[in-house]
Amino acid sequence: MSQSYLDARELLRENKIDEAIELLLSIEKSSESNYLNLYALGYAYQLKNKLASALIFYKKSISANENFAPAFSGIANIHAKLEKYDIALENYKNAHELEPLSEDHILNIMYTLLRLNRIHECRKYAKFFIDKKPTNLEHEKVYSYILSHIGDTPN
Repeated sequence: MSQSYLDARELLRENKIDEAIELLLSIEKSSESNYLNLYALGYAYQLKNKLASALIFYKKSISANENFAPAFSGIANIHAKLEKYDIALENYKNAHELEPLSEDHILNIMYTLLRLNRIHECRKYAKFFIDKKPTNLEHEKVYSYILSHIGDTPN
């Protein structure tokens, strides 16, 4: 990881998105560019609500590393925001395949299936949480919301 990339990530943390984009674009044009830089550009553009640009860079990140789950999640999040739930679901499932133990991916799949009214399929994913509770409060809230819509007992 280059120092420039680390500086850009810090700028994003500080909510200096325009500065981060400028730095990340300069990295993209250099030989230092890689899937992480491309993903960070997608994320920065998503923060600016420039969704078309975000999608371009998330897809470039996947082209550079097809096993990078966060880029699939980024694409899915954008499509979910645009209410294109079938495309979102496909990308959440791709991310889940790469990181099968990620609660985020499973909850995103469940929530998207709920939006698509595919309750039975949503219940299958709920089985992941039968033996364990979600590990953080936000996940617990989402899981409780989903269960309130699909019923308490996953089949």
